[in-house]
Amino acid sequence: MRTLLRTRKQLLREKASHIQRMQKTLEDANIKLDSVITDLLGKSGRAIIDALIAGESNPAKLAALADARIRSPQNKLREALSGRMRRHHRFMLRLHLQQIAALDAAIAELDREVDANLAPFRTGVELLTSIPGISTLSAQVIISEIGMDMSRFPTAGHLISWAGLCPRNDESAGKRRSNRLRNGAPWLKTTLVTVRLVRQSEKGQLYAGAIPPAACSTRRQEGGLRRRCFHPHRHLPHAQEWHLLSRPRP
Repeated sequence: MRTLLRTRKQLLREKASHIQRMQKTLEDANIKLDSVITDLLGKSGRAIIDALIAGESNPAKLAALADARIRSPQNKLREALSGRMRRHHRFMLRLHLQQIAALDAAIAELDREVDANLAPFRTGVELLTSIPGISTLSAQVIISEIGMDMSRFPTAGHLISWAGLCPRNDESAGKRRSNRLRNGAPWLKTTLVTVRLVRQSEKGQLYAGAIPPAACSTRRQEGGLRRRCFHPHRHLPHAQEWHLLSRPRP
């Protein structure tokens, strides 16, 4: 399970790299498709890219291929699709699409293999997915990385520390030096961070204390340690005011 899911994540990263290269190819042709369409491989983006590869260059015809639910108006779509698509760009787009299709097939095969070997862990996956923010895939990754035996972790804090999500307590004389996280378990850490972001994006479901308070309430308080660097003629008005207030009276 661990090997399969790690390989799946690597393939997803390769797919994201190919999508970025496609975006770069479109930018080279002066086509700003990503500025009007969020997902290049969505229904509208794929239809437009296929038309570009087929040789279509009319911005009005390309804009008409976008789904009606696209928020960008037609005039912005036409402006974004007014470029200089050449044979080289079409070849590169076709090549990247072929690689993405091959990666999608490999990921689907991995998903089938994971599902076939999930029987001993299905109960644990169901328990984890009952937690808000954890999907089936996230639950599979968590179980594959830490297993089903929780006796090796005396407390939840031990597990978080092992995963590398516990910041250092480097503070001396009231000064906080570094909160840098150690590497920990990188495969598990990325999954837990993703779960946290999904949890925060859900409105009205954040638990108390989910977001730790900042060390300094305002940037002015934080800048008190660096006020010697402020210059009244080189910084913004609020910095000038703080500089003047911090000067000793004559």
